[in-house]
Amino acid sequence: MWLPARSRRVNSNMTPDWTKRLAGTLRRPEALTLIIILLWALTSLPHLGTTGLIWEEGTNAVIARQILTGTDWLPPVVYGVREIDKPYLLAWLIAGVSLVSGEVTEYAARTPAIIAVLLTALLVQSVTRRYANLNASFFAALAFLFSPMLLQKSRVAEPDTLVTLFSFAALVVWWNGAELNRMTIRRWIGCGCILGVGALLKGPMPLVFFVFGVTAYAALERRWRDMPGLFICLTIPAVVVLAWGIAVYQAGDEHSWRSVHSMWARPWRDYFDRNLLAIAQLLLELMPAVLLAPLAVWRGPASERSPPIVRPLLLYATLSTAIIVVWPGFASRYVMPIAPAVAVLGGIGWDAIKRTKFSRLRWLAGGIVTTAVLLKLAYVTIAMSLYPDRFGKTRLDGQAIERVIRAAPAPVFCTDFATNQLFYVRMPIQCLSREALASFTAPAWLVIPRDQLPQIISLRPDLKIDSVTETTSGASLLAARAEKR
Repeated sequence: MWLPARSRRVNSNMTPDWTKRLAGTLRRPEALTLIIILLWALTSLPHLGTTGLIWEEGTNAVIARQILTGTDWLPPVVYGVREIDKPYLLAWLIAGVSLVSGEVTEYAARTPAIIAVLLTALLVQSVTRRYANLNASFFAALAFLFSPMLLQKSRVAEPDTLVTLFSFAALVVWWNGAELNRMTIRRWIGCGCILGVGALLKGPMPLVFFVFGVTAYAALERRWRDMPGLFICLTIPAVVVLAWGIAVYQAGDEHSWRSVHSMWARPWRDYFDRNLLAIAQLLLELMPAVLLAPLAVWRGPASERSPPIVRPLLLYATLSTAIIVVWPGFASRYVMPIAPAVAVLGGIGWDAIKRTKFSRLRWLAGGIVTTAVLLKLAYVTIAMSLYPDRFGKTRLDGQAIERVIRAAPAPVFCTDFATNQLFYVRMPIQCLSREALASFTAPAWLVIPRDQLPQIISLRPDLKIDSVTETTSGASLLAARAEKR
């Protein structure tokens, strides 16, 4: 039965008090911050230790274990191989977390990385909120937190997320002074110290985003008075890297460093196919913020101007990326430090296009973020609960290798740096060169890739080498028993 017109009008304006209170609460900045933290916790903490170690996690975890035992930590020696390609501050952070748990576990190894992701997301929200409305800052934080690039790395014990945090934090500290024309020596030193910590995570290469962005901004704005301070700032990470190099250096290491960092010497075959595909992948991994980031320069009415932070963010995100994307062997993870800058630009773009013909892009971007959040929630709460063994393959394989070796103890040798599986083999392991393979003493265990078994058999006809167990995760390994004939 229809209500009279007056009654319908009165009731349409009657909103329950709890609904008003909820809407008012959600409009408060601290409420959205708590929502960001909650979403981070729901998508990062469950089943954090279910997945076995992957990619370079095993190396960082092995080094952290050695730090706790006080052996082979500067430079780290992993299974007899010196690791000097970069500093390993992440391993020290993992070791620090492991002091609480008592041992290096998957949880301890991944804690520094997931905390870095949360801090970066909150920093993105804070910076965006200064130049755009509250909804735009919320979108920017979620666009960073749930971008495909971060979905791959947010729960992985690798330094990329921490490098991203320190690189972007240095930019924000610099901009807080540059915007007000108050760049003191103290602030420059603060930026340098932040960059120095970042350099201890992955070496000097990630510093180029800050260096190119800030230098280009100072040149375009004719801020020549900033150059001495910038020099002081960059001297700090340079000294840090130099000190690390002196501490670990042995004669001949320069050849190893040259091979790692001189990527221009790599062959250019398949260059266009590989790099163009990687560039397309990068754009997809920065979704949805990359959709709205170009619109951050939108000026709207003549009285409006794009926020002053847009130019330094664009320079930070584009200059180094333009160089790195043409580098032979480019991969999208090399430019992860630009992700928070792109997210802030996306948030500013979100705000700039309201009530314009581009406003529908906000629905598309919001839909992508929502989908990403739901997929991540389903992944960590449903998929990992239903199929834990599929996510723990490296752990199960490593434990299987350990069981067969403990059943018939003998020295253990490896030829491949498969630290993810070998992390779970809690006994001394030594990686052998080809020359050492020709002279090791049996009985012994060989943990080797399957394709190397025929080569070793032909190299050592004096030994009987039988495969005992084989792994199926990551680098497929054989645990083979070597006995004298």
